[in-house]
This record gives sequence, structure tokens and C-alpha cells, in this order.
Amino acid sequence: MFKKTVFGRLLYLFPVIFTVHNMEEVVSDLPGWSERAGLFHPIVGTFEFIFAVIVITILGYLFTYLAVKRGKGSIPAYLLFSLILVVDINVFFPHLLATIATKSLAPGTVSAVLLNLPICTYLLIRGVKEEYIQLKRLLIILIPFLIASIVTIAGLFFIGKTMEGLI
Repeated sequence: MFKKTVFGRLLYLFPVIFTVHNMEEVVSDLPGWSERAGLFHPIVGTFEFIFAVIVITILGYLFTYLAVKRGKGSIPAYLLFSLILVVDINVFFPHLLATIATKSLAPGTVSAVLLNLPICTYLLIRGVKEEYIQLKRLLIILIPFLIASIVTIAGLFFIGKTMEGLI
């Protein structure tokens, strides 16, 4: 049964801000910016980037739904909070670091600072306080999740580029 707790409903803030952030990156032409971003982002084409953004955004909604449905301590809860933590870290690297280093606003920085940082941090703190997740367990999962995320994004870029070549 779907668990309709206050915190469960609050978790749905995450996919909303995740969508806004990802759309900001699309609208601010992250693919164009990637051509001059150096180490901060691999060069990525528009189609492959938008394809990856759509899939990753859908995963954010799926992780949230499953985490709320399965509840405290579930595998989906740890997947969701791993993604929330990665999005929180992403505010600093690459967004703020790239903005400072390139002396230009990196795509996604506005929503990263104004939405992702406060809301993701709040959800993480509240998730630990409400024992939705255990911080120690989350931190253990973080490195494998980061690696899986990087591999997934690279794979989605590859699939998107391949699909574009077929169109």
C-alpha cells in the first residue's frame, strides 16, 4: 500500500526540482557550454544530452515513487537518497566550481543553488532524523552509486548519439 506520510509527500519535491534543474541545463545550452568547459564536462551533443536528461529525470520520479511506496530502509529509499546526495554534491562540483573557474555561469547553477542545495539538504537531514535511511549506510552506498551514475550517464550519451545517427 502507498504510504501517505507527510515526509513521503515531501519527497516528491525532489523530482520536481530535479526536473527544473535538468530543464535549466537544456534551456541554457549545456551542450554548447560543454565545448568550452574543459575538465568540467565532456563535450556532448544536443540530442544525446536531451535524451540522457529525459531518462535520468524519469529515473528520479521512479526512485521517488518506489521509495515512498516501499518506505523506510528499503532499497528504493537508499537509491533515492543516494541520488539526492549526488544532486546535492553536484551543486559544488561541477556547477559552482565550474562557474568560478570559467568566470561564466555554468548551465544549471541557478537552480542548483536556489533549489537543489536547500531542498536536497533538507530532505537528507529529515530522512536521517525520521530514520527513513541510516547515514552510515547511505555513505557506504555513495561511491558505488556515483560510479554507477557516471557509467549510466556515459551509456545514455552513447545511446543518444547512436540513436541520433539512425534518425
